Amino acid sequence: MLLSPVNGVQFGCGLSLPLQPLTSPQFSGCRRCISASIVLRIARVFRKVNTVEASEIKKFSDRHEKTRGSLWQIAFPQALASNLLIGPFIKKYYSQEHPMKSSLKSRPRNKSILKKFQIRSERTGAMLPMVAVVIVILFAACAFAVDIARMHLTKSELRTATDASARAAVEMLSRVQDTQLATDAALAVAKRNIVAGQGLSIDPNDIVFGSASQGSDGKFTFQESTTLINSVRIIGDRSTTSIDGPVSLMFAPLFGTDTFSPIATSTATRLDRDIALVLDKSGSMGSGGRFPALLNGVDVFLSQLDNSLSEERVSLTVYDAFPTKLVDMTANLTSIRDGLATQSPSGFTGIGRALQMGMDSIQNDAGSRGAFSLKSVVLMTDGNQNRGINPAVVARQARDQGIIVHTITFSDGANEALMKQVADTTGGQHLHANTNEELIAAFDEIARTVQVLTIE
Repeated sequence: MLLSPVNGVQFGCGLSLPLQPLTSPQFSGCRRCISASIVLRIARVFRKVNTVEASEIKKFSDRHEKTRGSLWQIAFPQALASNLLIGPFIKKYYSQEHPMKSSLKSRPRNKSILKKFQIRSERTGAMLPMVAVVIVILFAACAFAVDIARMHLTKSELRTATDASARAAVEMLSRVQDTQLATDAALAVAKRNIVAGQGLSIDPNDIVFGSASQGSDGKFTFQESTTLINSVRIIGDRSTTSIDGPVSLMFAPLFGTDTFSPIATSTATRLDRDIALVLDKSGSMGSGGRFPALLNGVDVFLSQLDNSLSEERVSLTVYDAFPTKLVDMTANLTSIRDGLATQSPSGFTGIGRALQMGMDSIQNDAGSRGAFSLKSVVLMTDGNQNRGINPAVVARQARDQGIIVHTITFSDGANEALMKQVADTTGGQHLHANTNEELIAAFDEIARTVQVLTIE
């Protein structure tokens, strides 16, 4: 037998079989040169591969050297070049009614081969159900991934829009000290930020004004307030009860879920501070270079405020037996330096009266921002209270008004216990200095502390 892409299959009997399937072939004489078992074996070989190596065909030929008829030969290069496949043809041929088919069935050996061939045919398509199941699973996984990605994107957009809205509200609040204008700014900025394909709409009731404070662990906490407003909390809502409604999903409805309802909360804080400096210029400050040390300490304090990110306003009150306000609440810190430089030590010490004047400056000066800033007093003395109201009494008034009092005592003659009581009552910090260098360091530390919100 010879396989050729031109002449087809040529048997020893002289009969040629084209490679294309024939509808009414006449091959009854084929048994004179090759048995049906060889034909079927050839079909099984070529059914498995498209290209057959010469060595493999040679092995096949060697196993059938004793087959009746002359040895058959195969033109290997032609078979490889034509990408020969005769398995499907043999299958089609033996599925037709033909005399050779009945003769093959009459031989037990051939019947066994045909049965095996039939079983193999029946297995065709056995993988189709499994493939169908896998396709369904892959589709479900892809649909799930698409909706998960949409959910993550929407949450990110909502967070960005809410943060921007809160920052805009705080910035406006710091400039104009008006909650309505701050609310309008928050709504406008939120609308310019796209969430799930549309600008975010915020319910004005979801804009809350209050105060933020920082604990010892460094974390800020927000509390709704009308007396101290330095922060804004905004709730970005895309739930079923929100203005824009929930976010629709693409494939989730196939699994019983139609929408996604993200909610984001953002709180922005601007630490604007109104600070009243209340400084001792009594007669004891004229000894040991204390007053020049005070000038240096105040200069360091103001320099720290100049370098801070927030906007501070400062007033200056000096006292002996009675207080004198030299500079009203202002953002011009140079005027504080210049005002203190004009003073000289003299008189007794009336700490309580001076603390009251400092508190009044924070609450009533034209430059004071009232409820829209963090309010604090820096109270410094080198002596004992000997005139007027006790500062411990005034400290309780400051606490009730939300004013924090930080105290600094200078020299051994200062009443540390009393000043520490004042600071503790209001939630402030107390520091003591024995030398000029320690006084400068104390002002520097208080300046840094003032920049931090404290929590009771």
